[in-house]
Amino acid sequence: MDTLKEYILIESATMNLDCYQLNEKGKSQLKASSLEAGISDQTDMEVHLTSVNFHCHISLLYEDVDVVFPQQSRY
Repeated sequence: MDTLKEYILIESATMNLDCYQLNEKGKSQLKASSLEAGISDQTDMEVHLTSVNFHCHISLLYEDVDVVFPQQSRY
């Protein structure tokens, strides 16, 4: 598809997403975002789709979704 500049894959069970954007060589480049429990202000991480000039907080993509965070090690 010649007009495709970027796309995102959003995981439904955890706050993880992969954003693929075309680089200057025309190859898809991965820009991954992953959130884990216990780190403050992670849900305020911003997602930016440059091809359509869209940005929002990642928490909006998961609004009304039950997200399961992996267990953190206590060591």
